[in-house]
Amino acid sequence: PTPPEGIAMARQMKELSFNPAFLNLTQASSSRGWPGKEKEIGEYVAALENWVPGLKWPGNDRLIEDAKKRLGGQWPWCGVGTGYIDVQILANGIERAGTLDRTKIRDALATTEMMTVGGPVKSRADGTMENVVYLTQWQKGKLLPVWPKEHALAPFIYPMPAWDAR
Repeated sequence: PTPPEGIAMARQMKELSFNPAFLNLTQASSSRGWPGKEKEIGEYVAALENWVPGLKWPGNDRLIEDAKKRLGGQWPWCGVGTGYIDVQILANGIERAGTLDRTKIRDALATTEMMTVGGPVKSRADGTMENVVYLTQWQKGKLLPVWPKEHALAPFIYPMPAWDAR
């Protein structure tokens, strides 16, 4: 769901005392956090992301700082990194193709294997990209990767505490 819809869904679950053990609301709120009084509702909610600001991939810190300057000091939402990764992959393909010929760019993209601000990316034989997808969880107002374990910045909290325990 979009941020307003996801936040409304979580609020309604709390009002109905519906206490799931796990709640994945990818894109329900941006990585800027759940606003104001909704922060307690968003605690422990999970999301799948292709990019997480806190990870130490090459260029990630610079991307965050540049984005914060453009956003008036606000932390960038996850779409910023995902879009940047797409541009990194395309720029790499154009550079390796050595031309703006669409067919040659497509062929170069089909052999992509590189590091991005979101981690390693590699083309599969079917033309899709293989990349790291992170399970993130809101903990103490921060969106933190909890899986895969080698990239986790916090333990996965499961089951989630009941709404009235947050």
